[in-house]
Amino acid sequence: MTHSQETPDQSQKAEPLPETREPLKAYQRLSEKIQDAIEKGGLKVGDKLPPERTLAETFGVSRNSVREAIRTLSEQGILKSRHGDGTYICGSDLAPLTAALLNAVDTEGKSFDHIMEFRLVIEPSIARIATARHSAEQLHQLKIIVCDQQLKLLHGENDGELDAQFHTLLAAATGNPVFVDIVSHLNELFSHNRADDVRLKRRMEEAINEHLMIIDALERKDADACSDAMARHLHAVAEKHFLAQSRERGSAC
Repeated sequence: MTHSQETPDQSQKAEPLPETREPLKAYQRLSEKIQDAIEKGGLKVGDKLPPERTLAETFGVSRNSVREAIRTLSEQGILKSRHGDGTYICGSDLAPLTAALLNAVDTEGKSFDHIMEFRLVIEPSIARIATARHSAEQLHQLKIIVCDQQLKLLHGENDGELDAQFHTLLAAATGNPVFVDIVSHLNELFSHNRADDVRLKRRMEEAINEHLMIIDALERKDADACSDAMARHLHAVAEKHFLAQSRERGSAC
């Protein structure tokens, strides 16, 4: 008696083995959540990420994991961290343009006049754009910065860092990360001049009033007034700089 040998149906394919995937680490999960929020519009270019502590508490991870996630996304050009200011959402395709602009405003071989002329072109335009795009929270933060400046003035302390924060936050209010990069770089270039400038109590008072005029125009959504207020502020900065230089030359004679 012969037994027929059964052969498998050639039309049937073997079930593929299930793929095994290593569980994601905490920082990788957080990176994915941030990218997902960007893709879905919850986070937009120019938005500032919450502080490390807030992110850690919100997503139930350690602050080390938050730092690692930020580092990873920064390397991919998705985030941009700014010392003393925070971390912002940016577009990776903007990196070459931003780098070129930053090189263009480098102080090497350029005078104070050259840099101020650039600021007088770019920052009033930033103020104009921010008038239409700023959020209520950003306006509130600008007011807090000016209040802190007033406290510094009362205590006779240097408010240079607060002044830089004001200009950077106004740039962030445009929603354009290129503006944020440029203004942050300009703040670094002018940190020396700003430190000298704020030693003068009268100039500190004037700068605070100029910032208040910018805030007032933002609140009224008056783009022309906001742009003009920024231009007057920068002209005053330039004027005080040249007066200080004149005094130094006079004392050296």
